[in-house]
Order: sequence, then structure tokens, then C-alpha cells
Amino acid sequence: MAGRVKTFNETLDGLQAKLKGVWEALSPRPTPPPQPPAIIPPQEVIRAEVEVIPKVQTPLELLSGIHDALKRQQAQGEVIPFELSVTSQTQEAEARDPVTRELKDLLTLSLENSGPNTAYIRVNYPSAGAIPLPKNRTIELDFTKAKKRIERFFYYCKAGQTASVTGAGKW
Repeated sequence: MAGRVKTFNETLDGLQAKLKGVWEALSPRPTPPPQPPAIIPPQEVIRAEVEVIPKVQTPLELLSGIHDALKRQQAQGEVIPFELSVTSQTQEAEARDPVTRELKDLLTLSLENSGPNTAYIRVNYPSAGAIPLPKNRTIELDFTKAKKRIERFFYYCKAGQTASVTGAGKW
């Protein structure tokens, strides 16, 4: 037969083959899985040492930082000695510059209890841990290296007791 007529299935198969070719041409190729790195024998490894240069402060920056740190640790003035009448009522004390009346944070605080009972001291917060100060004892609080200075302190005795406390400090 010279002009053989294609059957429906043959035509369909031909179209599918053509579409498959177009599909493969337009579809992205799957990427092959990564190959494991080749193992390099130790004798072939070239070693390099790299020096890391830290950020260097200029001498002025360095000295300025040292100056600021030392200045924070040095007293600028002294608190005039004071006396406290301690009762069972919690009371608060803070330091003021005697000339300007400006509040000052203390670097150090020295407290001496002359009795008759134990006094309790809390630094900066009324809820801070209480420091017992027994009769005829002295405590020295040094906050020169602390980030937060002594802004105020709270003092009290147990119910029905009293004490007389003298103190001084540096700001």
C-alpha cells in the first residue's frame, strides 16, 4: 500500500514521542548528587599561618579609658561624719554635697554601732540583703570598683530595739 493510513494509535504514539522530546528539552536537568571531597594526603597539604591584627586603641583612647576608670575610683569629697538613731522603723539615708546640696553616690561608707542593740543595713534597695551591724562593731563598705555606687542606704533594728550608729564616707 502506497499511502497507508495511520491508525489512531499510531498517530497518538507519534504525538506522544514528539511531546516527550519537547518536554525533555524544556525540563531542567536534575543536579547530580555532590561528590565527596577527595582526600588529600597529609604530605600534600600546604599549611599557612595567618596573623590576626586586633583593633589597636590609639594611645589617647587607651589613656582616656584608664583615666576615666581611675577617676571613678577616686574620692571627690568626704561626707561629714554623721550619727543615726536607729529604731525598728526602716529609715533611709543618702549623701549630699554640703555646698550644693546635690545628691552624691558614695564610693565608701564606714558605719560604727555603739549599741545597745544590733542594727541592720541595706544598701541601695530596701529589699536588698540586710547586713547585721552588732554593738561595738564597725563595717567598711567599699564600692570603688563596683559599677553601681552607694546611692542610699536603709537602716533599722528589730522590733522594740534601738541603736546609735555613727558613719562617714567618701564620694
